[in-house]
Amino acid sequence: MATNHDPNDLNCQCVDCRARRRSQQIVASAVGPGATSTTLAQREFASLRVAGNFATIFLMAFGVLLVITIISNFMEISLLQSINVGAVVTIEEANSNDRRQQVVGILYLVGFIVTAIVFWAWIHRASSNLYSLGLDEQQHSPGWAIACWIIPVISLFRPYQIMKEIWKGSYPKIEGNSRGAWDDAPVSHLMGFWWATFLIGSWVAKISSRVFFSDNATIDQYITGNWFAIISDVIWLVSLILIVVLVRQITNNQERKFEAYGESISAERESLNDSVP
Repeated sequence: MATNHDPNDLNCQCVDCRARRRSQQIVASAVGPGATSTTLAQREFASLRVAGNFATIFLMAFGVLLVITIISNFMEISLLQSINVGAVVTIEEANSNDRRQQVVGILYLVGFIVTAIVFWAWIHRASSNLYSLGLDEQQHSPGWAIACWIIPVISLFRPYQIMKEIWKGSYPKIEGNSRGAWDDAPVSHLMGFWWATFLIGSWVAKISSRVFFSDNATIDQYITGNWFAIISDVIWLVSLILIVVLVRQITNNQERKFEAYGESISAERESLNDSVP
C-alpha cells in the first residue's frame, strides 16, 4: 500500500527523495562554496570585455587624479617652505592654495569611490565566470570577492588570494575542473608586486593622514605630511599601473579559455542544470 509523504521532508529515506537530495548536493558543490543551487544560472559565462574596459578606463582616470594630487601637494610644500624661510606670502595666495587642495581632495575621494565600485564590478564578474570556465572547487564566492576588501585584517590578504584564484582559473592553457588541474597554473609575478605596492602605499597614506589630522600641527609637520602623501601616491600609481595590466590579462585569458573549452564544459554541466530544483 502506498504511503503519503512530504517530498520536502529531509528525513524521508525513499529512493526518489534520496536521489533528489543527492542531485541538489552535487549542484551546490559544483557552484562553489558560499553559493546555493539557485545561483547556478547566475554563473553562466559573461564576457569580461565591457567590464574590463570600464575598469581600465576608471583606473587610468584615477591615475591622472593621483598625478594631479602629487603636483598639488608639491605646490603646497613650496608655499609652506616659503613661509618657513620668512618669504612674504599673501592671504590670497594662502587661500588659493587651500581652495585648490580642497577641490583636489574632493575629486580624489569621489574618484577613489567610483573607481573601487567599477573595479569590484569587474572582479565580481570575473569570479562568477570561474564556474563556467571549469572550476568546480572554487574557494571564494563572487560576493566574498567584494566583501573581503572592506573587512579589517582580512582585507590585508584575502583580496590577493582571490585575485590569484581568478588568475589561475582564467589561465587559458589549463583544462579540467579539479583543483589539481588548475591550482598549479603559473601566476604572474606582477600579482605580488601589485599587492605589495598597494599595501605599502596604504600604510604610508595612514602616516600622512595622522600628520594632517594631528592637533596643533606645525608648518614643518605639514610639510612632512605632504611628503608622505606624495610618496604614497607615487607607490599607488605604480600599483595602479600593475592592476591595469592584470585586469587586461585576466580579461583576455578568460575570453581565450572560454573560446577553447567553453562548449565542452557547458556540455558536461548540462546534466547538473537539469537537476536544479
